[in-house]
Amino acid sequence: MISRAASGANIAAFNIGNALGAWLGGLGLGAGLGFVSPLWIGAAITAAGLIVLLGGSLRPRRRVLRSVPDRAETAPVAPHGSGEPR
Repeated sequence: MISRAASGANIAAFNIGNALGAWLGGLGLGAGLGFVSPLWIGAAITAAGLIVLLGGSLRPRRRVLRSVPDRAETAPVAPHGSGEPR
C-alpha cells in the first residue's frame, strides 16, 4: 500500500513541477525578458532542486532502533493448572 502512495506522490510532484516550470517560463516571456528567459528560469529551478537534494543527502540520518522484546514476553506459556511456573 505504501508503494502506491509513494508512486502517486511521485507523479503528483512531477506534474506540479511541470506546471510550475511552464508558468514561470510564461511569466518571463510575458515580462518581456526575451525568448531565452525560460532557459534561465529552468536553470534556476534546477539549481534550487540540486541545493535541496544536496542538503537532504548531507543531513545526518537517524538510526531507527527496534525494540527487543523481553524473554518473558517471548517465552512459551504453560497451560493453567499444570503447576509449572510461567
